[in-house]
Amino acid sequence: IHVRRGAWDLVVEALLRQARAVDSADAVALYLKAARTRRDALHDRRGAASIYDQVLRVAPNDVEALRFKGDFLFEFDELDRAVEMYTTLEGIDQEQDLDDFEVQMETALFFYRFGETLRRLGRTEDALVRYKGALELNQSHLPSLEAVGPLFIANEQWDDAARTFKQ
Repeated sequence: IHVRRGAWDLVVEALLRQARAVDSADAVALYLKAARTRRDALHDRRGAASIYDQVLRVAPNDVEALRFKGDFLFEFDELDRAVEMYTTLEGIDQEQDLDDFEVQMETALFFYRFGETLRRLGRTEDALVRYKGALELNQSHLPSLEAVGPLFIANEQWDDAARTFKQ
């Protein structure tokens, strides 16, 4: 009824109530649907982040929740917490079709954001590894190229720096 009326806030509330009433396996799917609805239909990223927190309480390794929370925390400059999310996400063995361009771009963006978060925290060696991961997937990923070039210069890796700036 709420969906047909376009009452998305009530749809989210109904999904959350259902999620609280079922066991954890079924709750995850309901929480995820509520978070997506809050994010996409209501354009409420902060509210969606709160629901994704509930997902992570029930399923700490949920890829969608970790990715959203990591990016959300990155955007709001909560870098230590973003690193926690990204580290957990990186450690999960995900079956991805890396031949798919969209998946390559999404994964390259993940590595870039992870690297950028680490760089801002002063962990440049760890950041360099993530930037290189982004560039392995997409050699022309401009944000990664712009970030990694100065790191190569700082580390006196002249050949890598030259190759990066030519790219």
